[in-house]
Amino acid sequence: MPENLHECQTLCHDLEQHDSEAVHLPTLKELESEGDTGPKNLINKEFKRLKEIKGHKKSEKDLEFKEQEELGTAVKRRVIVVHHANILKSYPDNGSDIQKMLES
Repeated sequence: MPENLHECQTLCHDLEQHDSEAVHLPTLKELESEGDTGPKNLINKEFKRLKEIKGHKKSEKDLEFKEQEELGTAVKRRVIVVHHANILKSYPDNGSDIQKMLES
């Protein structure tokens, strides 16, 4: 029995080498068919629920609390990614140097 993460990884690697069918990574269709287990499906489910909640008279504070509590890290991660993706044109390293190199 493996005693730490490294031993588990070694065991898994050995198993993959001897029997490639023993470790099966799920395909995109299999993941989508699982339903509400993925973050994308969880977010879609929550947006549907928020539409229903907005129909009732609840305060903004309640809506924000429910959204944060039930979605957790999936929404937080997406917000962080979107935030880091917005780069100003005036920023010195925004890829324009690569474009100039390709044009020359």
